[in-house]
Amino acid sequence: MDSGIGTIKIIVVCGMGVGSSYFVMQNVIQAVKGLGWNAEVENTDIFNAASMEADLLVGADYLVDLVEGDCPRIALDDLLDEEELVEKMMQLKELLHD
Repeated sequence: MDSGIGTIKIIVVCGMGVGSSYFVMQNVIQAVKGLGWNAEVENTDIFNAASMEADLLVGADYLVDLVEGDCPRIALDDLLDEEELVEKMMQLKELLHD
């Protein structure tokens, strides 16, 4: 695993917490493995996400700003674009560094 990043908590959000967030969560899990990160990944709706502890929030560009909190966010333009997800995760690597 990447020694620069400890275990991080990633929350994937969508409007109801069962549809698109589940599919994006699968992509996040694959991206985390590919990047060599230790992560706990969970999906939920935008309302419950505000009460959850997270190191990173991932979701559609029009939803992530609706979640209260101050953790780093990845706002995806295309929920199924794995390259966009990995690119944005790499950009946040320094922010997530322990």
